[in-house]
Amino acid sequence: MGGRRQRSIGPVGPLSALAWVLAVLAAAGCAPLPARPAQTMSELEWQHREGKQEFTAHMIVLHNVRRVLSADLPASDRVESLRVVEQLNAPKAEIYPALARVLAEPGTPQPVRHAVLGFLARKRYPALADHVAAALPHARDGAFRAAILEWLLANPSPSVLSDVVKLWAAEDRPSDADEARYRRIVEKVSGTGWERALLSGLNSTGPFPRGSAIEVLAARVPADQLQRDLVALSARSHDIRAMQYFADRFGFVPATRRELFAVAKAYETQRRILIAVAERANRWQRESEYRFNIRDLHLIASLAADPQRGAMSRRLLQREVAAAIAARRGGAAGRTKPRLRGGRLVDFDAQKAALTVADLWNLLLIDEMLRQQWIRVAIRKTAQDDRADTRTQWGGLIVYRNGRAEAEVHPATERRGDEQFIPPPAMRARALNALATFVGHFRRDLLSTASAGPTDAELAAAKRQNAYGVVLTTLVRGRLNATYYNPDGIVIDLGHYSLGD
Repeated sequence: MGGRRQRSIGPVGPLSALAWVLAVLAAAGCAPLPARPAQTMSELEWQHREGKQEFTAHMIVLHNVRRVLSADLPASDRVESLRVVEQLNAPKAEIYPALARVLAEPGTPQPVRHAVLGFLARKRYPALADHVAAALPHARDGAFRAAILEWLLANPSPSVLSDVVKLWAAEDRPSDADEARYRRIVEKVSGTGWERALLSGLNSTGPFPRGSAIEVLAARVPADQLQRDLVALSARSHDIRAMQYFADRFGFVPATRRELFAVAKAYETQRRILIAVAERANRWQRESEYRFNIRDLHLIASLAADPQRGAMSRRLLQREVAAAIAARRGGAAGRTKPRLRGGRLVDFDAQKAALTVADLWNLLLIDEMLRQQWIRVAIRKTAQDDRADTRTQWGGLIVYRNGRAEAEVHPATERRGDEQFIPPPAMRARALNALATFVGHFRRDLLSTASAGPTDAELAAAKRQNAYGVVLTTLVRGRLNATYYNPDGIVIDLGHYSLGD
């Protein structure tokens, strides 16, 4: 092919344009043309700008569809060719079925799969139900997610309801447009309002993402209204019966999947003790305006089942904790200056009014634990083992056992460096059935407590996971600092303990 002349490349005889595309794809080993249509957006723009385009838009589209279909090309090249196809507004009858073949190929790279699916969804190509359902759990890119949600609005299918609810719950802060899409999709698929649809899913006996549903509802429906809606249901599922039990006796409704699991598990396995738990929680409410939270169930159940633990008043608990902290600081309770650490208040006396009675019990029990010599010896050994393991921090749970608080070490299964502790799955599953989580900042002995205590990430995790936490920090001269924190961001320095011999 010599000289500059118009190329005519396309279907010949009775072959349709689509058949020609497929025939070109099947013709492996064809020699490339000496001159070719644009294959990138920059080439397309340059050729238009310079008037160098020798091919019709139709031919450019066919050429780039062939590239999108080619498994021999890098994924980035295939995606770029698809951008060219979309820019030129390809005729759907010829091109869309050929591109849909990419979705059926198991070896198609995900970037190519998502790019093609997004393109076809934007074009409202109908035969995508199975592919959309498979892609929904991975729809993190905003433009891609919007495309498939719009497709679902036009093609609602009951088979995708569960995946839509999961995706909805996974979005931290969906845009107003996406929020509206989620609600309309759920309503179209279910034939009822989105709130009613999610409540019905929670109450169904079949498979349904109940954890995701409760997270969507709790984030959008006022707590009092959600509680009334749950109680009004005629319970069919175990989860609804459990939530109704806790709503009726404790005034508590779970807001996350972890809380829902904890509520359902407690209703299944701890029904007998829950009566005593409700009595104590309600007494705390009358005496100190306490509001029950599922994270306190382990504490209250342990106290209710322990005849050695009397019903201490809030005022007495405050005095006991204040005296213990003051004794380690060498002063009298209530007469020390408020302390700041990194600009954050960590003083007990200055914050005691903001603490719940559950916080006070946690502080008392944790202090009792750390004053036990055998516990401090075990912590010293744990700190030594942690320093020998430079791949992760060490941590675990603090539980009530045998009339006292005890620490359990849970080795991390994900090791992301010596400055981070990733709780293993077993520990995460039990975190709402413990007094608190703990993590050791043992990498070195600090000269002072200026940087001791929880990091911003650890405080954020406590809020996200609805769990109390304790940071144990080794200091010079064989000392240990303990700092307690709660999901509301309150941080309390318990003081220094001697690790001893």
